[in-house]
Amino acid sequence: METTNRFEYMSKIILYIIAAMLPLWFLPLTLGVEFGREVTFSILIILGLISWLLYVLKAGEIRFWHSPILWAGALVFLAFGASTIFSKAPWVSAFLADPVAERFFTLLVGLVLMALSSSVFRSADEIRRAVLILIFSGGVSGILSLLQFFGWSPYQFSFLTGRLPFLGGVDFNAVGTSQAQLLFLTVLFMAALGMIVGQKDP
Repeated sequence: METTNRFEYMSKIILYIIAAMLPLWFLPLTLGVEFGREVTFSILIILGLISWLLYVLKAGEIRFWHSPILWAGALVFLAFGASTIFSKAPWVSAFLADPVAERFFTLLVGLVLMALSSSVFRSADEIRRAVLILIFSGGVSGILSLLQFFGWSPYQFSFLTGRLPFLGGVDFNAVGTSQAQLLFLTVLFMAALGMIVGQKDP
């Protein structure tokens, strides 16, 4: 395998790993589930970006999709960046704001992931594979939540439950609140339904 192809392949694998981990991954830290997820996914996205940049340097070309969604993301980035700079506590707004979704760094990482995905995935099959991985992982997350709803927590035998009692709660999930997970699974269901309908002959 050529070096350029190897770097591109690494970027794709990292994006597939992110898709698999997104509905399920968390670190059992006392600092909170959101902090562990943010650190983990930020590291993976940065590694994916580095692999893609190395591919660009080796190949000597940049392939980038000119999408209205990406331009809209750039406008949100500028607006959010200006708000962060002119806030009373810029560093807090950028890295320490609570909830995590209001941090400028979270938005930046999300936009990098969006741009990276649009550049790395070149075919419909690659996009479909990533969506299928995400749907399968989301299904596993839904099954775990259903087991918790009926009184059996998959984390109840963990040695960390005593130190982190929220792991044994019936509403605990890696996505966030129960409402957030329901919305997340609904979107995945719609994506799966769209893929099934799209497979049918016209």
